[in-house]
Amino acid sequence: MDNREARTAPADPIVDSLLRDLKLSQIRAVRLLYLHGSLTRAAHKSGEPINSLKAQLEVVDRWFKGHLDAPIYESKPNGQVELTDNGEELGRRYPRLEAFFQDVFDGLTSSTVNVRIPCTSDCIEFLAQCIRRMPPGTREIIPFSILTAEFNPFFSGEPRRPVLSLGPMLCKHSKLDVPDYVEYIELSNDPIVAIANENLNAQTGYRLVPDPCSVDDLLEAGVRIVMPEGGVVWDFMNEHAPSRNWGLQQGRHLKVHDLSYGLKTLSAGAVRRGVMLVHGVDRLLEDQSEKYPKFERFHRYELAESTRDSGRAITALFYNTRAAKQRAPAFAEACEEFFEIAKSIPRDSGKDQATSTAETTIESDDA
Repeated sequence: MDNREARTAPADPIVDSLLRDLKLSQIRAVRLLYLHGSLTRAAHKSGEPINSLKAQLEVVDRWFKGHLDAPIYESKPNGQVELTDNGEELGRRYPRLEAFFQDVFDGLTSSTVNVRIPCTSDCIEFLAQCIRRMPPGTREIIPFSILTAEFNPFFSGEPRRPVLSLGPMLCKHSKLDVPDYVEYIELSNDPIVAIANENLNAQTGYRLVPDPCSVDDLLEAGVRIVMPEGGVVWDFMNEHAPSRNWGLQQGRHLKVHDLSYGLKTLSAGAVRRGVMLVHGVDRLLEDQSEKYPKFERFHRYELAESTRDSGRAITALFYNTRAAKQRAPAFAEACEEFFEIAKSIPRDSGKDQATSTAETTIESDDA
């Protein structure tokens, strides 16, 4: 056996057996059931026939039971199936397979291989500026859509962390708390404020809301907080009202999946004494920007916990140099070139933005 054979031989013959006997589509069926909880939902979300998914699950289950005495699922009286602990483990670790193939694609000498950058909607304009400045012949950069509430430049739970990502983080102190191997270019530095489509102090029977107010002031005034679970504002609330878990599990929290839905909820008056905590959009809302829904009785409340030096939302381009070293050279080089181009783009000096760790200023396409 030469060195190449030694490096590529499986650690255990059972792994070689699995690679020979099972198809990736069959293991993917386990992942779909893991994600969606039932065959019906998995079939609906994936667009595959339910009978096909069930047949693929049966093959995987038969293999794992026959070779490892580890059943993958169990059948229920209603005809549905439920993953066992073994199936849950397989479904949870499936992203490592996806990461493996993505790494292979990254290393190919092919002009059709793209560099996908996780990017929230408020950063698309800046991403486009950088893309337009990329020289001909380099790998194409494309955005990978991600909700602000789900943005995390480190993705510690994933098998592979992104090299570049664009989105906001909560700055608890004078600067962002990031590892020393992560560089970032600050795009905006905004206070977190509370907004409403009504004067919260015009109604009798409630505590008055001072301006500026604290998080406790809002909660004690009987407002209903409209916001997603996750992201900058969620982190901010849990930082300043942790003892209550804000009392939102008792009906004070109206969960929405993104900013647009929350703003439409307030502008339509669908929630009485509804309040959103936002960053970077309040001035545009007050000016009745065409970009956002119209608020007939717009009110902004400054938050005492969001000062010039802490409790702010910093939107940035993050560059994970450690993750770059783990990727294919061509992919890593394209990311490095993109970051250098981003540093060269001038910023609108009229905006309320602080200095970035890269000591760079950024132009914004926003109004």
